[in-house]
Amino acid sequence: MAATLLERPLAAEPEADPVPPRSRPSIQPKGVFVLVHGAWHRPEHWQHLIPELGNEYDIVLPDLPVDDIWQTGVEGKQGYAAHALKVREALSPEQKDNPNIYLVLHSWAGRLHSYLDKILDIKKTFFLSAGLPAYIPADQQT
Repeated sequence: MAATLLERPLAAEPEADPVPPRSRPSIQPKGVFVLVHGAWHRPEHWQHLIPELGNEYDIVLPDLPVDDIWQTGVEGKQGYAAHALKVREALSPEQKDNPNIYLVLHSWAGRLHSYLDKILDIKKTFFLSAGLPAYIPADQQT
């Protein structure tokens, strides 16, 4: 005669996990490198750096229209803010939420840092022969 559920022996207690939860490695998302070119440059100018980053990082190469920055009025708070928004738009929604965003600013792009720092959660910024970040007047700060 078959044993009923109540007559069957209970399963043995599972053994304790040998690795306590705190010492388990956490799964971190890939870092995101945002490589922002300077004036009169293009994303292709980063071609030699990209292989150095390997497959360990997502690479974002925003293409900013900065061929003629002095005549197009990019110098000034509206121009900087507009270019910072273009950089942010180049990231996917998942990349924007990534806690490991590394920003590399070359030349003129260094002036965007003050604005990018307000709209992206940047872990670290690298200034590569970059200009100083643009000043944000107190009434424009959020």
